[in-house]
Amino acid sequence: MAWIEAEVFYAQIKSLSLSPVVLLTGEEPYLIRQALDQIKSQYVQDEMKDFNFTEYFAGDAQLDQVRDNVETLPTFAPLRVIILKEAHELNDSDWETLEPVLQKPVESTLFVITASRLD
Repeated sequence: MAWIEAEVFYAQIKSLSLSPVVLLTGEEPYLIRQALDQIKSQYVQDEMKDFNFTEYFAGDAQLDQVRDNVETLPTFAPLRVIILKEAHELNDSDWETLEPVLQKPVESTLFVITASRLD
């Protein structure tokens, strides 16, 4: 996983050139929300939002469903956006469930994971 500077990250959002898997981490929730808002405004088409955008909270999500959703092709759009928030709540077994889509990212999905910290 590569760390990038904020300016580069926001330039990639603007040019629609983010990697298929993005991890946003940090103790400042405002900055994570700001980044998510930018991603949604650039990548999620309003008319296709119901079909190609899903947001999960790690503590409530069934991770096999998250993984399946990441692997699903977008509907009438070039890209599906899946956001998994609060990933610091996941345990090792949960990460193993997501491992296939982390090891071999799905090019037609932007999978954004947020966490306040990494253990």
